[in-house]
Amino acid sequence: MDRSPGFCVKSFYSLRGAIQHIEEQPVPDEVESIEITQVPPDVDGLTDEEDLDDEVIDDDCRDPSLLPPEVSGNVELHQYPEGDDVEDSPPKKKTKVSQTERVVWRKENPTYNIENATNGAEHKREEMKEKLRGKSNVELFEQFFTEELLEMIATQSKLYASQNNVHEYIITPDCLRVFLGILLFTGYHRLPSERQYWSCDEDLDTTIIRNAMPRNRYTEIKKYLHFVDNEKASQNKDDKAFKLRPIYDYLNEKFKSFGIFSRELSIDEQIVRYYGKNGLKQFMRGKPIRFGFKQWIMCCGRTGYCYQMDLYQGKEKKETGSMFKDTLGGKVVLAMTQHLDNTSDHEIYLDNFFTSYKLLAHMKDLGIRVTGTTRANRTAKCSLESDNDMKKKSRGVYDYKFDQENGIFFLKWHDNSLVTIGSNHQSFTPVGSAKRWSNKERKHINVPQPHLIAMYNKYMGGVDHLDWLTQKYRIGVRGKNGTSTYSLTWLTLLL
Repeated sequence: MDRSPGFCVKSFYSLRGAIQHIEEQPVPDEVESIEITQVPPDVDGLTDEEDLDDEVIDDDCRDPSLLPPEVSGNVELHQYPEGDDVEDSPPKKKTKVSQTERVVWRKENPTYNIENATNGAEHKREEMKEKLRGKSNVELFEQFFTEELLEMIATQSKLYASQNNVHEYIITPDCLRVFLGILLFTGYHRLPSERQYWSCDEDLDTTIIRNAMPRNRYTEIKKYLHFVDNEKASQNKDDKAFKLRPIYDYLNEKFKSFGIFSRELSIDEQIVRYYGKNGLKQFMRGKPIRFGFKQWIMCCGRTGYCYQMDLYQGKEKKETGSMFKDTLGGKVVLAMTQHLDNTSDHEIYLDNFFTSYKLLAHMKDLGIRVTGTTRANRTAKCSLESDNDMKKKSRGVYDYKFDQENGIFFLKWHDNSLVTIGSNHQSFTPVGSAKRWSNKERKHINVPQPHLIAMYNKYMGGVDHLDWLTQKYRIGVRGKNGTSTYSLTWLTLLL
């Protein structure tokens, strides 16, 4: 059995067989994550229907021990070693590093030559506030979901209906507004069944929904909701998100229509829950949401406002020529930061999936200030104190080293566990304090906390904050397929 990084360990004919293999076979210690990838067969038909129970409107009601419905095609099981974010590429032979390529690490206070921070983001924020001052909540929503977008969805929905031999189907932007309003309503008014929103029973009656649109009309709009012409699928074989691409690109442009007005930005992954059949669905072992779509998000580190999102489609067939062609995290960061107008206006915060010495150095050359936690094998052999020695010391102890030639700083801090963090613009000073519970003294105590750790904790949680906000108003009804289910997430993001 091949256990090399990012390789397919085994192929199965059913999802249940793959899950059973994971549960029965011991997982090697060096394996950090396991992914299950669906390999769907080629489908020539235009149908987007799935065999789903519309009466179950919320996936939160599912028994977590149950598996999603079986998929068409094969299922592949992939294992990824700890500390490795390579995509499905063959392992490379190790090469010796010459003396001139080795990094010289010194224990000294870092001095950087990266461009100083500017206030461009603050100016954009004030301009945005001035433009939007006095607008109602509906007007703010329509800054993103515009008349142009509604016209596009209506046109594509009518085209999809005609391709299914329903030529009398009519839909207008006004009908779509009512339909979208019903979907948003289900985000904060939950009922067990979708049909019950049109119930006349005294304990279920929602008059506002019954008066807004008949149930059959709602079901018809939901059935033919579409964003792109299916007949163009043959021209977009390399784009697995082809059916979402028009609305995806449109909303991404709208998200940054006022510029990127946040100084602190965080880049992280987000999982969109989905249990149906779709080739883009991922399985994340050990995650709160095991099945769903994975997307990359760049958002404000303070408020969680989304500036850019990108759906993960698996290994790219065409090499981009990037210096990070074998590292998924590096490619994601490069793609996201290309949308920055002025790099000196922003600071980027990353977790250990993305950060490496190589990335920090490249971002510095581009004038982008980055701070992020990292893994021990990505520090260019930085001579920090060993884990065993540091664990013997009291909490709050830290060790640091600086590469003066390239301007890269790494620090290891003893908190509840050991944390390694790197930066190309921040230092450990001024050293603050963090409140931690002491089992020995049975009370909260203050432990030393380096400055870049405090900044990371303050601004890295932007995507988590976005998740928290979207979960509060997540649309309750289930989409008819993966495309519509994923698109419903955008409505929640716009709130």
